[in-house]
Amino acid sequence: MTIGIGMIGAGPIGRLFAQRIAQLEGVDLRAVCSGGDGDADKLAADLAIPAVHRSLDGLVRDGSLDAVYVVTPPSSHLEHVSALLGAGKHVLVEKPMAMNAGEVETMSAAAEGTNRILMEAFIAPFEPNIAAVRDAIGRIPQLRRVVLVKDQYSSRFDAYKDGQNPNAFDPAFGGGSIVDLGFYGVSLAVHLFGEPRSISATGTMLDSGADGQGLIVALRS
Repeated sequence: MTIGIGMIGAGPIGRLFAQRIAQLEGVDLRAVCSGGDGDADKLAADLAIPAVHRSLDGLVRDGSLDAVYVVTPPSSHLEHVSALLGAGKHVLVEKPMAMNAGEVETMSAAAEGTNRILMEAFIAPFEPNIAAVRDAIGRIPQLRRVVLVKDQYSSRFDAYKDGQNPNAFDPAFGGGSIVDLGFYGVSLAVHLFGEPRSISATGTMLDSGADGQGLIVALRS
């Protein structure tokens, strides 16, 4: 059985996903959807993807697809995921899954109502090094403090400094360091240690209204 995959969003992350899919057996990337910026056409031409859709509706109506990878800005995830689940397609959605907990609850309810799989693209729980960490934690009598750090110079920061406002630094699209990069530490902490009892956070705010760096303290007891 071959699984037909579609993708909405044709930026760098989508391209990397498409390249990896091309290396797998039993999975075909059959369609890519993006606006009129030409990214989808170039990606389709480079990787021999059969179909290019210009709108979400085209992807929704594509009967050759079993599942779709959503790699659009977080502000669009609720709309895109809901439509795709409603069309009977399984969905893998790029992190963070949504803009807030309420949207996640809505999307989860849609997945349950349609009996489709909805999954966030967070690979750490499946990696062997994290499995080793889980095993090691179980052997520590009393774990007092864990520090998880994700530092990265954004590829879009130079554009921001030049006066542009790319999505990564625009709160309207879910931009900001804690949402974009802090996700990794927060999600890994919850995966390894469970839901915290309390959370506090601080950040250095940019003129755009997004945080340029942030710190989160999560307590379990």
